[in-house]
Amino acid sequence: MRGIFGARRSSGAGSGGRPSGASGGAGGENPDRGGAPRRAGAGLAHERRLRRRSGTQDDPFRLDGDLFDHVTHIVHHGEAFAAYRLRGHPMVLRSLVDGLPLACLHLRVAGPHSDVASLISRRPEKDNEYLGIISADEQEFELVMTNLTTDQVMMFDIGGVPREREADYWDLTDASYWSGRHRNDQRLNRSNILWPMTSNVCSENNLHFQECGEHRRLVLRARASTSADPAGSAALGSADVDVGYPLHVYPKFGSRTAEKFARTAWSCPATILVVGTPALLDGDFREGHNIVLQRPSGSEAPQNPVDEVASFFGISPELLMQTLGVERATIEASSVSAQRVMLGQLLATADLSSLEREDSIPALQAQDRGASATTIRTSSVGTRPAEVAVGRRLLGAGAHSLLVEKFDFDRRGASATLSLAVQDELQLCEDTTAEVEADEQHLRQRLENLVETRTEELLGDVQGSAVFATAECVVCMDVSPPPDTVLYQCGHQCVHLRCVQGARLRRCPLCRSPIVALLPSARDRSEG
Repeated sequence: MRGIFGARRSSGAGSGGRPSGASGGAGGENPDRGGAPRRAGAGLAHERRLRRRSGTQDDPFRLDGDLFDHVTHIVHHGEAFAAYRLRGHPMVLRSLVDGLPLACLHLRVAGPHSDVASLISRRPEKDNEYLGIISADEQEFELVMTNLTTDQVMMFDIGGVPREREADYWDLTDASYWSGRHRNDQRLNRSNILWPMTSNVCSENNLHFQECGEHRRLVLRARASTSADPAGSAALGSADVDVGYPLHVYPKFGSRTAEKFARTAWSCPATILVVGTPALLDGDFREGHNIVLQRPSGSEAPQNPVDEVASFFGISPELLMQTLGVERATIEASSVSAQRVMLGQLLATADLSSLEREDSIPALQAQDRGASATTIRTSSVGTRPAEVAVGRRLLGAGAHSLLVEKFDFDRRGASATLSLAVQDELQLCEDTTAEVEADEQHLRQRLENLVETRTEELLGDVQGSAVFATAECVVCMDVSPPPDTVLYQCGHQCVHLRCVQGARLRRCPLCRSPIVALLPSARDRSEG
């Protein structure tokens, strides 16, 4: 079925290749709003939740160029080894099992505010406490979460309580899976699902949505000064006490990535090395995932075009008609197809920004924040502790897609908290050309060293269990020479390297496991 503007309806997980995120009101929320008309400006009708850099031909993982500056890469036996300089000063969750990054969090000012800076830094002498700073007060901001693996989906909660496995809901396959201790309604970010090598841009205040049912933008507001009262200074909401949001990152249950969550740590590096299999990013990533369309609580599927458009924008049909300057009876006097055409024409010329221009709502009360955040006594010198408020209406936030997936709640990332503050005099220093060149040279050397040790490391993994080898290549059926390549991670040696590359196989022909890397057999390497 086609929408008001002729755009094919999405399942809510994104169209075409990778899905646009996923959600679970209580669980994994997708940033893409299913079945929505895409018009009225990029910032109005549809939030660009998945920021993709255009023209990234050199980057094998096609990461967002606004966040990750691709320096160089090496492709070796199906795996890509890429080096990046990090833009925007984010924090990174790294696996201590193999030293590689798993996920990344950026704090970014929303809109075209080139003169407003933002960054995340670690608090001095506080290993698990981080501070997000914006250089101006009353700014709309975004929380940008990126999955830096090619293997599986992750979940990222900012604030609230850790999720725990609950037997009564663990094996459910519908939306009720996100019940009991599987839920976390007190997180700050509503969209929280991270697809491989994709950035999820969240600009919606989930705490306000849970309280009022309204879709509003995130706003950072410096806390007003209070009297110097020793007792009052410890209260949540005092100007000299920060509110810290706990960070909870979960891997997909039973995935290869979950093994890397055995030991993790947060840091704020300037550069990262990313290793993965670009072929796993091709095609429709929705395959094998249980994604359903979730409508606002208590609402039914729209019965006509007027209700459909109003539901998409998250407003009442009456407000929609008032904005378009037309009577509902006038629209509904025509056939359904004619109503769609008429609404499309009206929306194409209407000033929908008026729907966003409403007075900002006060920050959430202290008791409402308490379930989502913790108090941190130490404040950074020169910063003003800030609280999250709500701003303009977020249009296009009606029905959303819900990912019903098991995540490993026992193997979440290392504990950390993120506080927010305003520093009016914050200035970011640009690296000199010489420093950039030195970094790039160092990154290239690190990549080369990593490639040299990677094959032996992966072969060690598969040789921990028996490698099953066939006498003939299952692609070309030739026995001479015999199969010369071990498929990682399943360990099957059943194809020639030239055959698997020529056929562009993504899964093992024998067991259908994803092909993460291609490893030359020990015999082949000794002869080479």
